[in-house]
Amino acid sequence: MKVWLAIFVLLPVSLLGQEKYLPGYILDNNQNKKFGKIQVLNPELSHTKCRYILDNESNVRESSPGEISGYRFLDGRGFASVRLYRDGSMERFFMQQLVYREFALFRMQDEYYVAKGDSTLTMMTLKHHEAELRQLFAACSGLANNLKFFRFSERTLKELIHEFNDCLVKGPSTNARSRSKSRFEFGLYSGVELTALTCSSNEPTAWFLTYKPLPEQSMQYGIQVRYHMPLRVTLETGLVIKPKHFRAARMSNQTMNSAEFEFSYTEYQIPVSVQYAIAGRNSWSLYGDVGLLFPTISGVTSSGRIEQIEGGIVTTTLGQPISNVSKNLQYKAGLCSYFALSEKLDAFLNTSVYFGQGSVEVADATPYQVPAEWLALNVSIGIVYR
Repeated sequence: MKVWLAIFVLLPVSLLGQEKYLPGYILDNNQNKKFGKIQVLNPELSHTKCRYILDNESNVRESSPGEISGYRFLDGRGFASVRLYRDGSMERFFMQQLVYREFALFRMQDEYYVAKGDSTLTMMTLKHHEAELRQLFAACSGLANNLKFFRFSERTLKELIHEFNDCLVKGPSTNARSRSKSRFEFGLYSGVELTALTCSSNEPTAWFLTYKPLPEQSMQYGIQVRYHMPLRVTLETGLVIKPKHFRAARMSNQTMNSAEFEFSYTEYQIPVSVQYAIAGRNSWSLYGDVGLLFPTISGVTSSGRIEQIEGGIVTTTLGQPISNVSKNLQYKAGLCSYFALSEKLDAFLNTSVYFGQGSVEVADATPYQVPAEWLALNVSIGIVYR
């Protein structure tokens, strides 16, 4: 019996010892700071009460919203006592304050609120925030006009409220700023490319004059670096690796020689492009994309069979009909869609058309180059870290 009594007596004491208190201070209604330790409560309780132990005291105090004006942990998290009108009545809650400006930003669980001073809060919801923010930002038309491209997250919302406060302080000249600050993004992607290659030669002694391989499908892998600028503009570069493989067959109208061969190479591309946001909402955005590609070719290999008709006799030779491939500057245009996975990660789908010229070197007794044109349709998917 004594053992069970000891357990029931010690259990509350041990649970009390497990409560987490962090250093901080409370603000009374006269804005006086009183330092001590504040209990870390679960999200539901933290909005309706504050428990704390002041310095030089041992007893635990508890205050409700309105009894104190707020509290703050020394790690930076602050909570303010604010009024909220809902369900036909006015209530007070402790809300985490995210922006300390003339127009302040508050958070209560998964809901965000904006207020000027101690006025009634305006709630920002994931579904209706655009209309509410547009009305709030009517004095700064540049911010209001860019809201359709706004990506709703705590970080971007904080940036937007800071920009709105800056606009009110500095005047209309800040209206031209975009919804978010300039920033870098890094991504990884892979995709499929469908390539059509056309070659033609006017060499009268060439064992082939023209050939048009059917479009060949190949994989591609790449990394990208994006730099967001104001006015919906993004610059993009990176590195793309594309292993290529072609098969072809032709017959010369002049010499009646026929050939079947295949060749492979690896193409490394450095793309430089400009993207412009043309549509979007809080969870997705669509960009138009135009740019240049700087290619390098390596690892060219080929094999094939050439049938020659000499004096009515068909002779067959095996060898390497292509010894080198080179490409000039290429061009691309396309559309790229980004979809929010989280505050920091986006998924994207990119569809582009590539066009470029170059040459294919024929390994004849006297090697010669044949002009070539590449046309490719590219589809890739990837993720971007924001």
